[in-house]
Amino acid sequence: MEAVAFRSGRDAHYLPHVDASLPRGFRLIVYFNARWEADWGGLFRILDPCDHCKAHHTVFPLVGNASMIVRDGHYEDTWHEVTRLSGKEVVTRNTLNITYYEPGTTSTVQ
Repeated sequence: MEAVAFRSGRDAHYLPHVDASLPRGFRLIVYFNARWEADWGGLFRILDPCDHCKAHHTVFPLVGNASMIVRDGHYEDTWHEVTRLSGKEVVTRNTLNITYYEPGTTSTVQ
């Protein structure tokens, strides 16, 4: 198990992907922003596995919100992204990623 804190700034984003370093286990993403506007970007989106432009669910990085990715070895079920942070406001996206790896799996710090 590992925990990594992130503070992301302007233009930070993650393109649609699966967490290949996590073949089995889970990742809990906890958010630490008191205020957030949709036009700032930085939104966590759970994507349709067949059409990565369609989001099934969107999570704002606000205190009280969290996301969990549970991996059972099926990559096609875990597509997600973080939308690009805009440069309109001076904000950071603050998260804590807690990852549990299946025993025998080598952890990989992100």
